[in-house]
Amino acid sequence: MKIRMGVSALAMGAWLVCGLAVAQDDDEGRQSDSGSYSYIGDDVRIGLGYNSDTKLTGEFFWTFDEQVDSAWVAEGWLGDESAGGIKLNYHWLSGGVEAGTDADGNPIYSDGRVRKLFLAADRNVYDDGKISFGGGSERNNRFWSLYGSLATTGERFIGQSIMMQDRLVTGVIDNHAFSRLDVLETITDFYAHPYDWGIGFRVGRYFEDELVRLRGGLDYEEGDYDASQLTAFASLDKRFENSAHGFSLRAEYLHKNGDFEIDRNDMRVTALWTWAFGESFRPSHVYREVEAQRIPDPSELPTEEITEVVQNRVTLDNSASFELDSAALNADAEQALRDVLRSLEQTRVVGDILVVGHTCSLGTDEYNQALSERRAITVFDFLKANGVPADQMRWEGHGEHEPRYSNETEETRKRNRRVEISFIAEQEVVREVVVGEGQPVTEWVQEKVPAEAAWIRRALRNPVVHKRAVDFYRINRVTENLIPGEVEFENTGPSAVDDQYTVEQNSTDNAFDVLVNDSDPEEDTLVVVSVTTPANGSASFTAGGVTYTPDTDFYGVDQFSYTIEDGYGGSATAQVTVNVQRPNDPPVAVDDQYEVTQDSSGNLLDVLVNDSDPEDDAIELVSVTTPQHGTASLSGDQVSYTPNPGYTGTDSFSYTIRDALGAEATAQVDITIRAPNQPPIAVDDFAQTRKNTAKVIAVLANDSDPDGDPLTIVEIIQGENKMGFVEINADGTVTYTPMAGWWGGDSFQYVISDGRGGTAVATVTMNVIKGFISQ
Repeated sequence: MKIRMGVSALAMGAWLVCGLAVAQDDDEGRQSDSGSYSYIGDDVRIGLGYNSDTKLTGEFFWTFDEQVDSAWVAEGWLGDESAGGIKLNYHWLSGGVEAGTDADGNPIYSDGRVRKLFLAADRNVYDDGKISFGGGSERNNRFWSLYGSLATTGERFIGQSIMMQDRLVTGVIDNHAFSRLDVLETITDFYAHPYDWGIGFRVGRYFEDELVRLRGGLDYEEGDYDASQLTAFASLDKRFENSAHGFSLRAEYLHKNGDFEIDRNDMRVTALWTWAFGESFRPSHVYREVEAQRIPDPSELPTEEITEVVQNRVTLDNSASFELDSAALNADAEQALRDVLRSLEQTRVVGDILVVGHTCSLGTDEYNQALSERRAITVFDFLKANGVPADQMRWEGHGEHEPRYSNETEETRKRNRRVEISFIAEQEVVREVVVGEGQPVTEWVQEKVPAEAAWIRRALRNPVVHKRAVDFYRINRVTENLIPGEVEFENTGPSAVDDQYTVEQNSTDNAFDVLVNDSDPEEDTLVVVSVTTPANGSASFTAGGVTYTPDTDFYGVDQFSYTIEDGYGGSATAQVTVNVQRPNDPPVAVDDQYEVTQDSSGNLLDVLVNDSDPEDDAIELVSVTTPQHGTASLSGDQVSYTPNPGYTGTDSFSYTIRDALGAEATAQVDITIRAPNQPPIAVDDFAQTRKNTAKVIAVLANDSDPDGDPLTIVEIIQGENKMGFVEINADGTVTYTPMAGWWGGDSFQYVISDGRGGTAVATVTMNVIKGFISQ
């Protein structure tokens, strides 16, 4: 196919896309399966059965994120009580031999070696836990694996035995004769601990015809106190041909060694029935019928030219640009529009020509919307004046909401002050096509489709089997405790003297040396043995003293007592009086908000007006931070603020105050810098009514404010010869009521305000007629 020079680049691109789309619609061929099926492992499998340790047990198996050469496998099991485990496996094909590619272009592998890694966490019914980790390999239905394990929990208390013996002790201590009946306590604690570490291996083979997988292996685990365990493992997994059902039998024989072991030999058996979901079997061979075609030589076939009409949407960006806040065309914009007129003269236009006005982001949304509409109307009128029919054009204003460039700089904002023109252009495309006879001849040929080796997919779904059971060894610990009996002395008791202390409000852990004024006749060492609870705080003791903390915010007098002993049965009690003094509270600084005018200077801000001190202490300004868009400095007990030249927007800084005792506080000042206000514009109005009939007049309807401020009527001015009465209404209108029976001409003035100090005056001329008002 060839395209003539009059065809646009867009039409060429559309033709190429269509050509590619047609080329992709060819038949992919028809496939058929052989009559035999191969087991390729399970997508999802669950099992339910019996375990001699955990009784009723269940399992799940899930193959996910399966690729042509890798797979992730998640496993889990659950037994009685809290026994269970989870496991994550990753399998990948190493050294894969490609036999071809599938319909999606993915490789099909016929040989290689599947590598395997796993990480598992298991626990038994006693919440003993371990993690296992390792890997293995599989090729052509034979596989092996090697792994290790580490305990994740510590020892577990399982029992205790206690034996008591009495012992009489007599003697002299510091010239004090005494007697005491002691008790010797012998405690034996029994613990269980999961084996600290272990290693294991598995070997196995899958039998294709019987759909049976056999495994065997050994595990060795070790702990403290010469504890170890050797476990022999064997299992059989059976699947039924082209069925979701199967069963598993597993057996383990255990032999234990260790200083404290009781049962040294044991055996575990597990039997499970399994259900599989998803694709577990697939045809052993797949055949495909492919299409063969014989195409006649194009040079032998006749051709003819055909003409097609195509339509393209043309958008002229920045057809006209404007100055800031202007809808007037400049010389560059007029020249750009004349280029548009020449393009329209050379193009067949279908439908309407759309003229869209835009603005930059300066100004309010409402003002920019109106400005964009005025710009669109200006271009619309220019095109109309230069011969473009008005009924073939539409104009719209999109305000500031569709910027083509960033509004962050003046240069880019200038490029957003634009008008865009778009229309649909119609063009003719001439191409040559083949006509006449010469249809392709289709033939179907059957060929064998390359298929992945079944053992590879089965191996990618066959995880390493590890020892799930968390076995433990035993530990015995013997502890002897001598429990002293009551000692009887010949002794004179100590003397305790009352104490007084002073602390600060909200202080903590005040240490009192209450023993400093206490004594003992035999000069025995004195210790504090107890304290009472104070009413307004807390007290604790050590042998050498007392620690006191008053309640939060409490101040005043608090009391408690303490007891001392001399170590020979003598004791005494005294009282402690605590005076809790109130400390100084810091002042309270409150954030402030102010408004200043653009380019103003030396604005004095009385930031202390809303600050205070809990004790009414005098407060003073001590510092201010530097604002981002201006300067701030201390001026007596006020802050002087000056915004940067030309800046409008918001600014902020913080200040710090201090009370007479040196406590400080900080607050933030937020400032709004506004541009100087422009007064509103009031436009004269005319209204008429019949005599004896009041008239409501919307005088604000034709008034405006350059800053977009809302306008209100603040005053009515009438002359001495007024012939009616004027009232300001709440909705911004006024009501004029002529004097009874009078008709003729009258007028009054009204004053409007923008709320920011700007005002304007306009005149309303009234015509009160005698008869009816013509509509």
